[in-house]
Amino acid sequence: MSFLTLLIPALASIIAGGTDLVRFRIPNWLTLGLALLFFPAVWAIGWEAGQIIEHLKAGGLMFVLGFFLFLARVWGGGDAKLFGALSLWLGWPWLMSFVLAMALAGGALALLLLG
Repeated sequence: MSFLTLLIPALASIIAGGTDLVRFRIPNWLTLGLALLFFPAVWAIGWEAGQIIEHLKAGGLMFVLGFFLFLARVWGGGDAKLFGALSLWLGWPWLMSFVLAMALAGGALALLLLG
């Protein structure tokens, strides 16, 4: 992955975390902007169509998973959209590490709130 494909999702994650902490909302403009910025970013660094398609599959599948978690009232809508947008950037190679990090961070936060 290039610096650009790491910087943009990292900055979006920081902004999303801050707004979620303060307002309990992740803005739609942030998740939509993050998803849309994927295309010019990967074009600028010269990704091939096959790579882009694999990332689209990862992002789409994780968005659908997030949508079902939203319907089950496990996640908020912003969480589901952000999960899909970040998964688009990460693709299959980094997705399991991302999900594991999310689960550990969520578990730590839950323990912190319970204690």
